Amino acid sequence: MLPVVAAAGEFQVSPIRLDLGKTAKSGVVTVSNVGNEKINLQVQSTEWKQDNKGKDQYSASTDIVYFPKIIMLDKGDSQMIRVGMKGAPPQSEKTYRLYIEEIPQPRKAEKGKAQVAIAIRFGVPIFIKPASESLKGQIDPITVVKGTATALVRNTGNVHFRITTVTITGSTADGQKIFTKEIKGWYLLAGAERSYSEPIPPDVCRRLEQIQFDIKADLLTLSGTHQINKEMCLP
Repeated sequence: MLPVVAAAGEFQVSPIRLDLGKTAKSGVVTVSNVGNEKINLQVQSTEWKQDNKGKDQYSASTDIVYFPKIIMLDKGDSQMIRVGMKGAPPQSEKTYRLYIEEIPQPRKAEKGKAQVAIAIRFGVPIFIKPASESLKGQIDPITVVKGTATALVRNTGNVHFRITTVTITGSTADGQKIFTKEIKGWYLLAGAERSYSEPIPPDVCRRLEQIQFDIKADLLTLSGTHQINKEMCLP
C-alpha cells in the first residue's frame, strides 16, 4: 500500500513568547488561519524544565490558566487565546510552553493507498518572572581531555537567558589563533547548566597553549580560558 500525505493546515501564532509576572499576570496569544482550508486546533500547557545536562524536559501542568482549549478556524479567521498565571510571582522564574497543535482531519484515502496525517505543532514559551530578577551566569570549569575541549556553562541567576553562540578559540604561545569553532546555543533556564564540547584535531591541539570559550547570550556575555599542554591532546 502506498502512503498518501494528508495536507496540513497553515497557521500563524503571535506573539511567539509570553512574559508574565507582577506587572502582567495575563496575556493573549493570537492564532490565525493563513491556509486555504478550515483547521481545528487543540491547546495544552506543559511545564518546561532542564535536567542536569541542560536537556529540555516537559511535563503536564495546571499552573497556567488558558482558554479556549479547542479552536476551529475558517480560512482567514483568527482566535485569541487568553493566558494567565496562578498566584503570586515565584522566587525563581518558572517556565512553561503553550502548545498549539493541529487536529488532523480525516480524509478519504485513494483505493489501495494508506492515509498519512501530518499535523503542525507550535510551542509558545511562557516565562513567569520572579518579583526580583537576578541575571547571572558563569563558565566553570573548562577542560581539555583527549583532545576535546569542554566548557560547563551555568545559569546562576533566577531568570533564563538564551545563548546565541558559543565560540571556541585556540591560540599558540605567540598568540596566533589557529583553531576556531562556533556552536549554536539554546535557552538556559534558571539554575540549569549545559556542557559544550568540540574535538580539536591532534596536530592542531599539540600546538596550542590556550583555549578560550566566549559565550554570547541575548542579555549577557561570558568568557573563560584554559591553559593546554600536549598531554591533554593524547587519545
